[in-house]
This record gives sequence, C-alpha cells and structure tokens, in this order.
Amino acid sequence: MTNQNEKIEALKLENENLRLRLATIKEDNKSHLTSWVWVLVPVMGMLVSLVNNIF
Repeated sequence: MTNQNEKIEALKLENENLRLRLATIKEDNKSHLTSWVWVLVPVMGMLVSLVNNIF
C-alpha cells in the first residue's frame, strides 16, 4: 500500500509541475504576442503613410 501511495504522491507532484510549466508557457506566449504587436503596429503605420504619399 505504501508503494501505491508513493506513486500517487509522485503523480501529484508531476501534475503540479506540468501545471506550472503550462502556466509559464502561456505567459511566454502572451509576452511574444505583445512584442509582435509593438513591431507590427509601427510597420503598418509606415506602410499606410507610404501608400498615402504615393497616391
């Protein structure tokens, strides 16, 4: 019975580690998305102003 309890505890610990890793990945994805927004918005603004200047 103790061996089974040890396995259960190990699985609980692994589950918690996976949850923490998933939360970290989600936060990283959020920061990547915001950094892409900071790059794309000025580039789109420059393209729009370029088109307005040409036409």
